[in-house]
Amino acid sequence: MPYTCAGYSITRMTLRMPLTGAWVADLHLDAPESIAGRVSLVLGDATLSGTVLRSGDEYGGLVSARVVAGAGALSRALRARQYSSSPKISAIVADIATESGESISTATSARVDTWHRAAGQTSQAIADVALGLGANWRAGDYGTIVIAADTWPTVEPDDHIIVDRNDATGVITVACETPELRPGTVYDGRRLRSVVHTLDSQHLRSECRYSPGAAESLERFAETIRRRIIYSSRWPARVVSQSGDGTLELVPDDASIAGAGLKRVPIRLGVPGSVTVPKGARVGLQFDGGDPSRPVAVAWDDATLTELSLGAGTDYVALSGIVDSLFSGLQTWLDTHTHPTGVGPSGPPASPSPTPSSTAASKVKAE
Repeated sequence: MPYTCAGYSITRMTLRMPLTGAWVADLHLDAPESIAGRVSLVLGDATLSGTVLRSGDEYGGLVSARVVAGAGALSRALRARQYSSSPKISAIVADIATESGESISTATSARVDTWHRAAGQTSQAIADVALGLGANWRAGDYGTIVIAADTWPTVEPDDHIIVDRNDATGVITVACETPELRPGTVYDGRRLRSVVHTLDSQHLRSECRYSPGAAESLERFAETIRRRIIYSSRWPARVVSQSGDGTLELVPDDASIAGAGLKRVPIRLGVPGSVTVPKGARVGLQFDGGDPSRPVAVAWDDATLTELSLGAGTDYVALSGIVDSLFSGLQTWLDTHTHPTGVGPSGPPASPSPTPSSTAASKVKAE
């Protein structure tokens, strides 16, 4: 059975296929020189497409190579970007693909109100979209990254012999000629969470893990922490403008979250009401529940609000000092007021008017 990469015979191979992410193949080739670029791995009846990350000469006249699924651009840095006006998830994914050079697909037609992509690696942007959909992402044989929920279809490949099964470690070892087993499927009644295909002396083995391993658990924990740090932090930002519906256009200070700015960011006052905000006002940017599709403006700096309305009120609140001064002047006028009569002006009222009590509110203060 032929096993080749870029047309050269593979003498040794370790092909790792995780439940989440891209497959990676470490190879030894019978080749005259190192290889580069996009290559095909022909492994019996299976063909995989990937990109050489590195390659070089090995002892004994062999060439080593590491090949990763797709275009090899999952570590490429993407700038921050914000979407408004109910973008489609498919459009967000298409932009990630265009900017990174990877082929990425998703079958969802879902929309979100807004979406924010933090600056970072392509893989992080893909992971955030998958998490937002409650889905997973993984590279297929031909290198396309697919964002979708795992459906766990049952597979029964031909010419596969179970060499060992260890329920204590959660590993099945299978002898085969073509590496057909994939993570995200059910084999021998077990859900395969990762598959490692190894080739040595023309003998192919597939080691299938059906219980979450320590590395997978740690990777998922690290991804959760990374997202929590980014989208559960408060980011200082500057107001560019305020729309008629009260939402804001903001530019965060930190370039890793700023991009070209965020539009249609609603204001979270903490009490029922609304505010009018001048250009240049300072505010905190947060994401409700750590969700990139739910940005909110909170925590205003001192002296940045032009007008504040509480609840649904439409009348202005008077300042007690001014009102009390007017009442005091009115009392003095009443107490000293006289009326003309036929025999001369009348005297002041026989009883002075009552002294008005203070109108100062104990609940709300303003300047």
